[in-house]
Amino acid sequence: MIHWFMRSGLLKEAIDFFEEMEDKGCMADDVTFNTMVQGFLQNNKIYTAIQFLNEMAERNFLTNARTTSMITVLVAKCKPDHTMVGMLHKFLSKG
Repeated sequence: MIHWFMRSGLLKEAIDFFEEMEDKGCMADDVTFNTMVQGFLQNNKIYTAIQFLNEMAERNFLTNARTTSMITVLVAKCKPDHTMVGMLHKFLSKG
């Protein structure tokens, strides 16, 4: 469901579904987090993606190969500002 929301550009709906899922006791796993991060990156919501990456790190989840590749491409294509670099460093230092 989250994947469909993300592919459709329905980011708010994806976040709402994610939060409702966790509120009802169905805790997100690494697959769910990777889906969220990939969706935000595909929709150019970089800071939101990084926030989810940091939450992943706090829960001791790792990115999968596709998410890692997307992050690598992002950093290679753009020159991230200090805030973005700091957020990415926080994630990478935990992973």
